[in-house]
Amino acid sequence: MNRLIALLRKEWRSLVYSSGTFVLVLLFLGLAGLAFWAAVANCTRTPAAAPLVETFFNGQLFWVMLFLVAPLLGMRAFAEESRSGSIELLLTSPARESEMVVAKFAAAFALFLIMWLPTLQFWPAWQHVSGQPVGWGAVAGGYFGVGSIGAMLLAAAIFGSSLCSHPAAAAMLALLLELGWLSLVMMADWAPLPAVRPDAARLAPSALMARFAAGAVGLDAVVFTWGTAVAFLASTGAVLHLRRWR
Repeated sequence: MNRLIALLRKEWRSLVYSSGTFVLVLLFLGLAGLAFWAAVANCTRTPAAAPLVETFFNGQLFWVMLFLVAPLLGMRAFAEESRSGSIELLLTSPARESEMVVAKFAAAFALFLIMWLPTLQFWPAWQHVSGQPVGWGAVAGGYFGVGSIGAMLLAAAIFGSSLCSHPAAAAMLALLLELGWLSLVMMADWAPLPAVRPDAARLAPSALMARFAAGAVGLDAVVFTWGTAVAFLASTGAVLHLRRWR
């Protein structure tokens, strides 16, 4: 436990005191504000549009934020250690592979959640200005979806980082893994086995987030996102184990 706490402190400091993190947070907040403005404009211009919560959490800019922030947050996890040469010190330390992975993921995930905190003010501000009620159950579901999907994407980015020796290569690999998830949209339309199409459609990014943003958090969505995250983190631990003993 002491080793895990020490690793967590080290990872948190390396993230918080990084100039790249500061730039990423500013970029994220700018995109978040723009995404909310676009969602409000769409709902105001088109009365028959989807509710504001669903429009925000499933808009194009929303997915740009998620698909960019996760790789950029996770790309330095182990790739930067490899690039700088400190990976050898890490792998020869008494820390277990699981402790290394948990510390990297927990620090990045905590920062990811903190980045979303300022967006909570959007909803009471909109309710005050427009006089229209906000579906707080849907808002809670949307943020739970953000955390669940973000955990999965971050775990994928950290897994990619364990396979690469440069952060840029790790970010590209994470983007390829994200494209693999996006391919579920095509599988829903083109899968040769009709039985596969409904499951592919339900787990595709837009359909999955639509259910979260509607407050309909199904067990299959939770199992898919968090189960995939755990699988990526376990695979990362296996990669580190192989690198330690090769």
